[in-house]
Amino acid sequence: MNLTVQQQELSKQYLDLIYIVEEGLEYVVSSYSDYERTEGDRILNDIFAAFIKIAESNQVLLKIFNNNPSILKAIEGFQSVMQQVLKLEGQLHDPNEKELIIREGIFPLFVEWKNTIQKELQPFILN
Repeated sequence: MNLTVQQQELSKQYLDLIYIVEEGLEYVVSSYSDYERTEGDRILNDIFAAFIKIAESNQVLLKIFNNNPSILKAIEGFQSVMQQVLKLEGQLHDPNEKELIIREGIFPLFVEWKNTIQKELQPFILN
């Protein structure tokens, strides 16, 4: 499958966003034990905004790769991350519960999903 230049650029920007989100999540997780990292909550809000962009981009990517079952499955795997994010609803004011959900739910699932989607999309960007 050959992508247009626009589709390749979208895929590259998508992966770039995912890398930035991973770095942000690493910062947030480390901020729970490194008290000099004081921007955790602000970065977490940025991450939530990025999740919305990822979900929107997923809809476009589903159309682009509608004939590639492995990419479709990888894209749909983002739903498991979002299910963990929904667990934060009502928990943002409980620092211990928020940390637990982020550290043990959102972060590891996001990294696992990122590795999967990266492996699937990368070959299309290098063509």
